[in-house]
Amino acid sequence: MAGKTLGTVVNAALREIGEPAITAFTSTYLMEQQLIAEANNTAREIRDRFEPEWANKRTSFLTTAQITTENVAVTNASATITSVDANGADAQNWGTAAAGMYFRAATDTTSYLISSVDAVSDPNTVVLEQTYLGTTATAATYRILKDTYPISDTDFGDLEKAIMPTAGPYSGWANSFPQRQLTYVPLAELLALCGGDRHRDTSGYPTHIARIIVNSSDYPQFILWPFPTTAMLVEVWYQPWITENTTFATTLFGGDAPPTASDAVEHRLKACACRLNKDRDGEQYWEQRYTLALAALIRKENTGAKRSGMDVATFRSNYGINYPVSSAILFETKGAQR
Repeated sequence: MAGKTLGTVVNAALREIGEPAITAFTSTYLMEQQLIAEANNTAREIRDRFEPEWANKRTSFLTTAQITTENVAVTNASATITSVDANGADAQNWGTAAAGMYFRAATDTTSYLISSVDAVSDPNTVVLEQTYLGTTATAATYRILKDTYPISDTDFGDLEKAIMPTAGPYSGWANSFPQRQLTYVPLAELLALCGGDRHRDTSGYPTHIARIIVNSSDYPQFILWPFPTTAMLVEVWYQPWITENTTFATTLFGGDAPPTASDAVEHRLKACACRLNKDRDGEQYWEQRYTLALAALIRKENTGAKRSGMDVATFRSNYGINYPVSSAILFETKGAQR
């Protein structure tokens, strides 16, 4: 749907206070510039207020398969580890290793962040962020893994849903379907779930995802747990940031919103224009219209929840049964026995 353009809503606000319509923006027209700023702020406010489904965008990324080929030579108190074969001879097995992955010896419970990789020389070598504290070994088994992934879409705001198109072994609702959707949790909860050890081997299929700080390129990063052991596609739905719109003919919200969303922005701009024109009655009227438009938007967003049941916390075991919230009679007559 096309929706209203920035120029359309600015002109509506100007006409509300008796100003002539314009055909292009002028940087020296202060009221016009203030209305443009108000339009951008309101569009952001609408999206932030209830994170509408119609604003969701899609992206994806691939996980990285773990490396366990042959063996590794490690030395206590050294930060450099070496690729070797089963006999301890030099090897080149780390062509897919990269900085930002983690190294863990099979007999160890400590993971070391990888700072750099030399995958060209023979043997391949890796430099760890910190010196290795484990036991020196000439041909130890190991794994090099990656559990942290950036999302490079420049308009990425916040994650809504993350889905593994490749079905995992875990059951979903009613134990009927393989669970593909990852549970989005805070980092503290993810660490609690894994007991503080993100790299304990727990079958290699992620079930949870948590956001952490941006990387050096300013892209948001996400930790998957359990860490993936094979290459898998992760489908991501997210709320995008709204960039500043200063173009007369550009539609609000990128043209992907219901008409009521554009109406809400127009009402807010009319309230802003009335405020600048010292028209308090007009300001209050259009602010109320803005509030009503927001309510209509939220109602549209919740259309799928109409006539839905509601779970009641009775502090007794239940079996997934819920009751429509149309009457209190059931709650007054329902016995304690199941």
